[in-house]
Amino acid sequence: ESRLNENMRKQRMALQHAQQRKEEAQRRLSSMTQSAKQNTSPQAMISQLQSEVRELQNRAKGVLVREMEQEQRKLAKLADERFDPQRSPEDIEAATHEVRALEDRCNQLRNQIDEDMSARGDNKLQMFRQTAQVAAKKLAAKEEELESLSDEKQRLAKEVDEMEAKLSEISRPSC
Repeated sequence: ESRLNENMRKQRMALQHAQQRKEEAQRRLSSMTQSAKQNTSPQAMISQLQSEVRELQNRAKGVLVREMEQEQRKLAKLADERFDPQRSPEDIEAATHEVRALEDRCNQLRNQIDEDMSARGDNKLQMFRQTAQVAAKKLAAKEEELESLSDEKQRLAKEVDEMEAKLSEISRPSC
């Protein structure tokens, strides 16, 4: 995967360089065609080409220096990796065994902590059950309160209806 990423990076850099060369060639072509259309002297064309050559040389020096530095860094990294000790399958197996042993020790410590908490009475499950019981009692009390208020509401609504009926009888003119 790292090789593929490296190859992709190199190909992108090559594509970018090719696009830059294409753009530069197009600029040079358009500048030359303009010079030809304007009937510029051969001396002016030569001086223009010489300035372009100087510019390209300066740019090439900068790019080459950067690329050389990058390649030297890569070479130094590879040299360092070459001197690193090689890992054998036995080394990998030993490291894997050590990791498993440490994981087992962590599990043992977790279990011991759980046991100690249970012995001290810090059992979280028991605490959660107690909390759930308290909440259930409160819920039942609120439901009873809601039911009694609902009954009272119905009783008051019935009284209001009865009083409205009496009021309407009183307000009706007697024949």
